[in-house]
Amino acid sequence: MEERYENVRSNFIEGVQAPNSSSLCPGEYAELSIINKQDTANQYATVEAVGQQKLMSSANRNEIDQPEGKVLTSKLPSRKKECCICCTALIFFLIFIVLGCALTAYNYYHLEAVKSQLKILKREFSQLEESSTNIRGIQQKQILYILENIELLNTSSIDQYKEYDTKIMEIKLRQLKVNENIEQLNISALEERSEIYYSLVHDMSLYSNISFHVNNIIDSIGLFEKYPASSCRYINALHPSWPSGYYWVIIPHGVTVHVYCYMGSLCEYYNHFNCYRGWTRIAKLNKIVNRAQCFMRLKNYPTNRSSCVTESDSATCSSTFFSSFDIPYSRIHGRIWAYGVGTPDGFRSSSLTINDNYVDGISLTVGNTAIRQHIHTLVPASGNCYRLSNRPTFVSYDYDCLPVLGTGSSQCSGYSCSQQFSKLLATPTTENVEMRICRDQSRSDEDIIIEDLEIYVT
Repeated sequence: MEERYENVRSNFIEGVQAPNSSSLCPGEYAELSIINKQDTANQYATVEAVGQQKLMSSANRNEIDQPEGKVLTSKLPSRKKECCICCTALIFFLIFIVLGCALTAYNYYHLEAVKSQLKILKREFSQLEESSTNIRGIQQKQILYILENIELLNTSSIDQYKEYDTKIMEIKLRQLKVNENIEQLNISALEERSEIYYSLVHDMSLYSNISFHVNNIIDSIGLFEKYPASSCRYINALHPSWPSGYYWVIIPHGVTVHVYCYMGSLCEYYNHFNCYRGWTRIAKLNKIVNRAQCFMRLKNYPTNRSSCVTESDSATCSSTFFSSFDIPYSRIHGRIWAYGVGTPDGFRSSSLTINDNYVDGISLTVGNTAIRQHIHTLVPASGNCYRLSNRPTFVSYDYDCLPVLGTGSSQCSGYSCSQQFSKLLATPTTENVEMRICRDQSRSDEDIIIEDLEIYVT
């Protein structure tokens, strides 16, 4: 009897356990839990009735077999056992109900949250559809507007094209007429062009050969005697980068001379008219380097071979001429490094002419003795500052001072003796340059000595 009771009890406990809730929905799970509760209550009542019957039968048996005291003691443990079983079943039942309710509530609230999210998504989707429809409408309007404008442009361009087409047809007809005339001219001039072409080819070959030779000649002008230049200025114009030096120049009558050309500019010394390049040197004296050198009608100074004086000891002018090689020139530039000795008088009288002995100093002129043109006068700075009050009118401002040995230039304070000169002639000339050394007393009383001299023309 006890084994059968235990089996029924185990079946009861197994019957009240909850089914697998993961495979059921919340409604089905609630219905199933109610059915299980009812079945469990029925089984529990059946088991309780069976237990009572067992207890009664065992009691009766015990009462028959045993005395009264033993019957009471055997009833007490069976009742405690029944109470424990009932409490355990009740606790499991309550736990099962609580878990079922919690799971049902969790699933319900989760389902509500999902529903709310779905509603929000539906609302946003509807808003997106509305905005997309609005954008499509705007785009369609813009496309229609553009198509209308394109249609208008097409119509206007077609009209203009028709006008232009008529004009183009007129131009084409004129061009056809012109082409016909040109074709006729080409046919008539074909033979002439062929002849001209062959003559041009021949001339071009000759020209190439001539230009080659001309370029070689141009590159050699002035460097060789067989290719002389007309002047130093012409060489500088052809080859501005060539340095100063000796070059070959042709003079009238076909004679070639080897001259020194200064290719630099003289702007830093004189007025702007001397900014020309390509100067021809016509005179050069450097007694410091070559003490044996003196010009014609000059001789070495008796006490110093590094300077030159006039050959004559009388009170007169001694002339020396510098050839221009018959090359036309209109500008003269030079420097004369000279000194006064003794007591030179400077300008002697304003009434004297250019052909007279008008100064104790150096006079530079152009031309022969009949027609002299004044270039420059160098006056010793002594005798009341070289007596400027006696200066002749033809000298004008073309003069400079010379230092006097032994006295210096203290009598002409404020003046500096540069001893350089520059002159622009009124008309070009090929005349030689004349240098006269003049004095009105003997050499023992006054004299002019020269150490260095250079004269350029262009």
